[in-house]
This record gives sequence, structure tokens and C-alpha cells, in this order.
Amino acid sequence: MSNRLGVLLLLIALLVSAPGASVHAAGQRPAEAAAQGGWKSEYAAAPNFPESELYLDVKGRPQASGRVRLKVWGTNRSGPISPGSSITYTYDLDLFVAARSVVKACPVAFDEMRSIFIANGDKTAHLYSGLHLGEGGAFKKVLPYKSGTTRKVLYCAYVRWIIDDVVVSGLKHNLRKAKRRG
Repeated sequence: MSNRLGVLLLLIALLVSAPGASVHAAGQRPAEAAAQGGWKSEYAAAPNFPESELYLDVKGRPQASGRVRLKVWGTNRSGPISPGSSITYTYDLDLFVAARSVVKACPVAFDEMRSIFIANGDKTAHLYSGLHLGEGGAFKKVLPYKSGTTRKVLYCAYVRWIIDDVVVSGLKHNLRKAKRRG
């Protein structure tokens, strides 16, 4: 088995592990957050980018079929790609939302999530593609979107450098029931 495949399998195993065994979690334990309608995000950085971090949070208490605002923040390696080089790291973000009935945990590999999106287009959405995060260091963005009718969702975010996956983060959330009009 190649070293890269072995590392990928290890990361996948970590991401789909039991809810209490977080890879890197921001804030509360999943059971405590679930009682409040949502969970805290968990992330896993690629071995070549161990200092990278990526967190997700839903702002407010949005409802299904309404406007949702996601807060995305973290850090990435900055500086030249090698000593003496004038080429610096530049990072991009891709963000997906999926029904938890279709996707139970975020795949570690961006390409795998893209395949799930292609195969399940009615239950997944590619919200942001190639959103530029800059040349490293800290970043923070608030990303709005109009949600569908699905209430139990999973957000999967991927920071990429050229074609390399740098860090993946997942956040489970329960949107409030849409209010009836009329």
C-alpha cells in the first residue's frame, strides 16, 4: 500500500469515528451542541499542512427554505513554498451542503465529495467553488446562501492549494422548521 493511500485511509477513519472521538473539534461536545440544534465543526489537516485549521459555524438560528449564513474561519501556512522561492502559497475554499441522509460524514478527499455531489445533485449543493482565501495566515468569511427544504444537513468545506487538499471540515446542523405562510 502506498504511503499516500495509507494516510488517506487513516484520515477517513478519523473523520468517521465515533462522535465523541473528535479529530479536532471547536467548542462543545457533539451531544451538548446537538441539544441546542447544531454541532461544532471538526477538521482534519493533510499531513503536508499540519498547521492548517478550518472551522465552520452557522450564524443565528436559520430555518429550512430560508437564508443561512455560515461563518468559515481558520489559518493556513504562509510564505514561500520553499526557502528562497518567490512563489507563495495561495488557498481556495470549496463549500458543500448535503442532506445527512445522503452523506453521513465529509469525505477527506475533495474529489470524493465532488463525485457525491454529481451523483446526488438533488440532495447536495456546491455552495462555493474556488473562493480565494489569500496567501496564507488567518482568514474569516461569512458566506450566505438560500437553503432548501431539508432540515438535517451536513456542511463540508475544503481548503485547497492548487490541486492538493489542505484541510477538510465538517459541520452537522439542524435547520429550524420552515414557518407556514398564510
